[in-house]
Amino acid sequence: MVETATHFLLARGECMALVERTAEGIGSAGSTGMMTPSGLAFLYSGEGRDMLAAKGSLVPATPEQSAAMRAFSADLKSILG
Repeated sequence: MVETATHFLLARGECMALVERTAEGIGSAGSTGMMTPSGLAFLYSGEGRDMLAAKGSLVPATPEQSAAMRAFSADLKSILG
């Protein structure tokens, strides 16, 4: 976990998400991303399959990448509410 004045960066494996810091502690989580050679990429379902969308790049996601990102997002939602 990495902290800034306004956010925590939570990571598991290659997945990561920014989570808002609030006066009460932890706020809402942003979208789950994954570091790629093109930078931080987000899961995008389009063109009939899951894709990783990064700045100037759109590449197919492997089934393992899709599953990892969805599981991490679901776990964050479950924990954070």
